Amino acid sequence: MKLVKSEFFVLGKEILRWVPDHNGKFSVKSAYNCIMKEINGTGNAPFPWKDLWKINLPRKIKYHLWKCLHDCVSMRSKISRFVADISSECPFCKQEVETANHLFINCDVTKRIWFSLDANIAGSISNVILQGWIASWFHTSNVSKEEKEKYTQFVSFAIWHIWKLRCSVIFDNGSIQVSQLVAQVNKDIVEWNENSLKYNIARIAANQTKNIIPWKMPDIGFNKINFDAAYLKKNNYMGIGLILFSDAGKFVGAQSFSGIAQDEEQAEALAGLAAIKWARDSAVEKLHLEGDRQSVVIAINGDFSSIR
Repeated sequence: MKLVKSEFFVLGKEILRWVPDHNGKFSVKSAYNCIMKEINGTGNAPFPWKDLWKINLPRKIKYHLWKCLHDCVSMRSKISRFVADISSECPFCKQEVETANHLFINCDVTKRIWFSLDANIAGSISNVILQGWIASWFHTSNVSKEEKEKYTQFVSFAIWHIWKLRCSVIFDNGSIQVSQLVAQVNKDIVEWNENSLKYNIARIAANQTKNIIPWKMPDIGFNKINFDAAYLKKNNYMGIGLILFSDAGKFVGAQSFSGIAQDEEQAEALAGLAAIKWARDSAVEKLHLEGDRQSVVIAINGDFSSIR
């Protein structure tokens, strides 16, 4: 192979280029993509944020995972830089600086917790980075969907309870009881799954019995008022909402009221009465009233036998 001498000529002045973007200009979007690549540990697969919010977990735990992924959990290593009288040491071991990776994975106390929860998990996370570990829950493809969801739920509850224990030690002078934490993690998972099952069954039953009637415009020459009420049984408070439409389906106005009612039916009846009074004050001659309480609607149409 023969080396050929070449000459390069540079025209113009040197400028700074932002390498992550093909046009060389900085943008918030390209900077965000760089951060996501670091979190994911790969430049090809973006983090599946939608999957994070869809997993069967309490919202507070999902939000905590989101904070862990963005490295914005309030660790002592960060707070101590701005507050002089706060130590940066880990409240568990009191030997190392408290970072997210140390608190949730590398601390000797946390390692005992993980071994008590599941020895296999404890062995698999001995040398991982927290953000990369969380991201791996959603990218693993060699296990079934059910196993992945079960694993994700278990470790998410565990991380949340480690965080709660840490806060208890700092703010309430709580003691570290590993066996108690393990029992609480398992108890909370069982209760959460039981309640989720009950909720899903109730939601399916409600959807099967619900008769959804699409909204229709009033007849020509008529105005329509949709009325509804919300009622709180514990204190008898109610709220009323009214919306007025023209015969072209155009929004004309809205009103809302609050007050006291004896029950849901009375709240709906008062909402219907408020709608009629509003129509009278607005000089509406031809009116359609629409509500979702059948007994009240029948009564407005002249049959009072349905009202208690």
